[in-house]
Amino acid sequence: SAARAAVGQARFFSNPPKTIALHDSPYAVVFLLFTPSGGDAVLDSFEYFWYSPRHRNCATNEKNAVERTMETDILTQKVREFIEQMGFGDDIEAVEGFHGMTVRISVRMKKDSNLLIGEYGNNLFALEHLLKKSIRRRGEDDLKFTLDINEYRMKKMEDLKQDVKTAAKDVRLYKKEVPLRPMSSFERRIVHLLLAEYPDITTESVGDEPRRRVIIKPFP
Repeated sequence: SAARAAVGQARFFSNPPKTIALHDSPYAVVFLLFTPSGGDAVLDSFEYFWYSPRHRNCATNEKNAVERTMETDILTQKVREFIEQMGFGDDIEAVEGFHGMTVRISVRMKKDSNLLIGEYGNNLFALEHLLKKSIRRRGEDDLKFTLDINEYRMKKMEDLKQDVKTAAKDVRLYKKEVPLRPMSSFERRIVHLLLAEYPDITTESVGDEPRRRVIIKPFP
């Protein structure tokens, strides 16, 4: 097997320790850490990582990282131009997205932020929609992002996490379904991701837009 071959290969290494990467499947890689002992190679530890088929080697990962950086720079510049043309925006940067899902373009404003955010964030969501339409018209529809102003959405995400944790506790305690408030598709995805690691809880989106919501249920 690949593991036995790695042990044999490790006998010839003179500088301990040595890590060998084994690609035993198209979706995983095993890292084996060997150290010498009496002229032989002894397996100290191993780690097993899953990855998607589109990221099968380091070269591809590096290429994708460069492409993501370029896309992020393009997004940041386009948002900066758009906001500045409206006469707003003091500081614009790209930061880590919500739950690692997308790039978050963060706009920091010293004044007039309430005007761009609007009640319940409606103006912010509309502005994001206009930005995405503008970018798609230029043939760059693969650039995915969320727009945030003065961390409004980030704070809302923190509130959402607390609401989800509270609802999950109620589901576990009372063994009954708990419906959450109507949410955007983005917020619903966050809820599904947050609860995916709970083995005794399942989630389901029900209803029609704009009243579609997530139901948290006991499992099984």
